[in-house]
Amino acid sequence: MEDQSLMSEVTIRDLTGPSEQMYNLIRAYYSRCRDPFSPPPLDHSPTGLEKRLNVGEAPLCVATSSGIDAEVDPGQVEYWGYWYAASERPDVHVREIIGEDGVTTAYWRFNDTYGYQIGEPANGDHEGDIKWNFGGAVLRVISETNPINEYAIYGSFWVLLPLDDPIGPRVTPPFQDATGASINGGPIMTLLGQEIDMLFLPKGVRPGDVLEVGDLIAFSGHVGPPLDSRVDVTITSPSGAEYARSWHANKIGWLYDPSFDFVANEVGRWTVDVFVEHDRPYLPTGMTPASHNTGTVLGTSGRYEFYVVDPDAPALHISAPEPGFIVWPDYEIEPIEIRGRAPAGTAAVHYTIHDKGIVMGQGSVTPDPGGAFTLVYDAKALHEDFPMLSLTAREGRWEGLADEVSIHLLAVGAETPRAATVTLIGEEVFVHGGEDPGGFFPIYLPLVTKN
Repeated sequence: MEDQSLMSEVTIRDLTGPSEQMYNLIRAYYSRCRDPFSPPPLDHSPTGLEKRLNVGEAPLCVATSSGIDAEVDPGQVEYWGYWYAASERPDVHVREIIGEDGVTTAYWRFNDTYGYQIGEPANGDHEGDIKWNFGGAVLRVISETNPINEYAIYGSFWVLLPLDDPIGPRVTPPFQDATGASINGGPIMTLLGQEIDMLFLPKGVRPGDVLEVGDLIAFSGHVGPPLDSRVDVTITSPSGAEYARSWHANKIGWLYDPSFDFVANEVGRWTVDVFVEHDRPYLPTGMTPASHNTGTVLGTSGRYEFYVVDPDAPALHISAPEPGFIVWPDYEIEPIEIRGRAPAGTAAVHYTIHDKGIVMGQGSVTPDPGGAFTLVYDAKALHEDFPMLSLTAREGRWEGLADEVSIHLLAVGAETPRAATVTLIGEEVFVHGGEDPGGFFPIYLPLVTKN
């Protein structure tokens, strides 16, 4: 991983047919561009340009009327050719760039710490980490008689492979050659013993989120790989009311329709069933895949949950861990016990462990007769199933925690549901919880006999 990197570069392909309208514009202006090409190739001649056009990778650059650098006199710009590029990991900004073809510094290595943003370890990307790469191309001619304004978008998907991957680093089409591309790059990843060919990253109401009655429930997110795939969703309330929709993401995999928003009107545990399928022709081949073209939210078999409480409901009591920094006695990560007390009569405490758009655990625990409950967060055990969960500290390359992990809990069955959240940002603990409600404790009295 140390010597691997990714570089942003956006080029365009002319789809105007034999007229080559866009290519002819580039041919007309490229000689006035000050730094027209990014190496390779190093050939900036007309021959070098034609090599780029012949493979559908036309360069974008800015030209002025006199040929001087646009930075010297921006008022002379009459031809705009430039691109936007953004690479994003869930909850982490990786790179955002605006440039011309001649940009040579738009790259980063996978051990980059990305400015030590929240959730980022000291050794950068981990096996299974994913990134969405987005691009935008702009080609404009400033003219009173024949102005041209063309814009295009781009999306792709990246995953860090294990070092022992049998194929090695590669760029391939999706769907394991189910569209006849004759290049089988395998699945996106293997997680929990399952091959992952597609996935959905929730970005509206996310797994485990705690809402209040009256809040807006908004379903949105990204399809990976970023294609115009179909997403089927059914959101079910605690009473069984269903809100269902099936629609397609946009061309770069973003899905949101405000007409599907609705208000949370019931307290309790809500469930979200998500199914993604690419059921349209894959443009490079024109074939619709019939296999390796489905997926859901990572870490689930198709369902995640979120929780709704009354605005004035007391929060669920959490007695451990306490807010502040964790101190490892032997400088080694140990399981973290999340302990608390639910009101008497609580039937179950539901929980969701969420990190990087992945559900790393969900289920329920049953309190004892006094309402006490315990949930164990074991980062080392979870890392075996979810290698993207870092076991490297934020502060340096030693054993520790770095991820932002949210553990949401909801107690149901007694009074009104109560919720709490324990958030780990590296080894710092944040707790949103309430007062101890008390509970039933067995009291043992001495046996007294009367003569």
